[in-house]
Amino acid sequence: MQDWMKLLLAGAIGYLLGSFNPAIVFSRLFKGRDIRTMGSGNAGSTNVYRNLGPKFALAVLLCDLLKGVLAAVIGQFLFAGTDMDLGLYGRFAGGFGAILGHAFPLWHGFRGGKGVVTAAGMLIVFDWRVIAVMLAVFLIFAVSTRYISLGSIMAAAALPVCMLIFHFGHWFMFGEALLAGGLVIWLHRANIGRLFKGCESKFYFKPKK
Repeated sequence: MQDWMKLLLAGAIGYLLGSFNPAIVFSRLFKGRDIRTMGSGNAGSTNVYRNLGPKFALAVLLCDLLKGVLAAVIGQFLFAGTDMDLGLYGRFAGGFGAILGHAFPLWHGFRGGKGVVTAAGMLIVFDWRVIAVMLAVFLIFAVSTRYISLGSIMAAAALPVCMLIFHFGHWFMFGEALLAGGLVIWLHRANIGRLFKGCESKFYFKPKK
């Protein structure tokens, strides 16, 4: 199989994995409601925390993280025995597919979450330095302001910068990093509007009962 076909296959498998959205599945299965009709309407762990509680939120977070990890591992596996660069491409292609699947899930009417945790899962496998920088950026903004959305937006903006720093010259992955970071920011467009208006919800460890 040619390398470009392996990249497409990695992306396709990642997309199918990413299309499984635990926030939607768990809310329907255990609460009889779609999380997209509750709170902010986002199918992610923060909205689950606020509306279903910490246990469900932790389960959703771990599942979303695992999607990104598995997609990247499968992408690497498809290039097993090849040079390091192709392995990196496979990891990133698989993870990028998972982010797309999370945002536009095939199994849930193409309306999913924002892909931040899934992206983090992929980056754990891809390069620990990138995820370390992005996690630091996220924590600085999220903890200091209590806006999870702002931390996510700034971490997404840091992704292509990290790619330039740690993987300069890998322009295919840099292009995917721009697309992935841009997609996450675009999916936060409603949050950005609320941030500018001063009406974005802050995060506290007091989930709705």
